[in-house]
Amino acid sequence: MAVIVFDLEGTLADSVPAVLHSLRATCRAEGLNPPSESEEIPSTESGIRDFFAERLGPAEAERLKVVLDRFTETFREEGLYLHRLQDGVPLLLGRLARQGHRLFLASEMPAPFARRLLHHWDLHLCFEAVQAHFPPAAPPATEGLLIGDRGTDMLMARSGGLMPLGALWGVGTREELLEAGATRLFEGIKALDAFLATRFQEPEAIPLTSRAE
Repeated sequence: MAVIVFDLEGTLADSVPAVLHSLRATCRAEGLNPPSESEEIPSTESGIRDFFAERLGPAEAERLKVVLDRFTETFREEGLYLHRLQDGVPLLLGRLARQGHRLFLASEMPAPFARRLLHHWDLHLCFEAVQAHFPPAAPPATEGLLIGDRGTDMLMARSGGLMPLGALWGVGTREELLEAGATRLFEGIKALDAFLATRFQEPEAIPLTSRAE
């Protein structure tokens, strides 16, 4: 049995449509310039804060909290279900869960939002818990892995004693992931699935109805 942590945004799901919709809707409501077609879409909480702080400028800095609150509300009510689950994820997670591995979800978004998505995708029974940022350390004599698409994910894995595995289909570049210590890189879910199927060959013996988040 292994401890396996999956990053949500960019790894299990494409979060760009959800964030982009919420940014544009908030900008329209607050009279701010929307993100341009060529502008990099922020993927972290701090990046979103910086996005709005730059548009408000020093003269309107006191509005930042109000704007961020509107973004959060828009993201929750309109943007959340615009996340696009990567092809092959349900089959991969289902097999790992039935093999008895402890699966955790790491997400930048508030945990209640992430849980709503898991229920929406009918994947909530696969995961033991949703982690805000840092994964649990693997118990002694237990293998631990973290799959993510950013350098910060790789650093988080190493700090928790987990093997850092890089997802090249997400936001981060090959160079970013390698510099942060990724031990292996994968071009897609199919390649990751094949690696994990070879590494973990336990029988699928545990029904998902026995697991709860």
